[in-house]
Amino acid sequence: MALGAFGIYDALIEDLKQELGRHIPRLVAESARRCATGGRFEADLVSREGIVRRQMALQGLGNLRRYVVQKDHMLVKIENACLHPIMAGTFQGFFELISGRRGEVEWDCAPDGDLSITVWA
Repeated sequence: MALGAFGIYDALIEDLKQELGRHIPRLVAESARRCATGGRFEADLVSREGIVRRQMALQGLGNLRRYVVQKDHMLVKIENACLHPIMAGTFQGFFELISGRRGEVEWDCAPDGDLSITVWA
């Protein structure tokens, strides 16, 4: 089940980036981080890989293939990902909820559509 036409958001973010500058994806990620840490999610739930995987699948956000959470970093890989900056910021927020520490995020999308996210303290 997919709850939205996520391609529209990807196209919108790309258009804003072309019009306003390459900093737009970072602003989108920061907005998603704030949303994730603002009370929408619980640390206990987002620390459980199975719960996160199932919720992503139910919402049509991609197939969570790797979810490694350590004290000082997080590694995430999502197959067939969409909303790349939003996913990056959301997982940055998850890391902050779980670890209690401020995180930095980097993300990269492979040509096959796999999104890799790294968050570190």
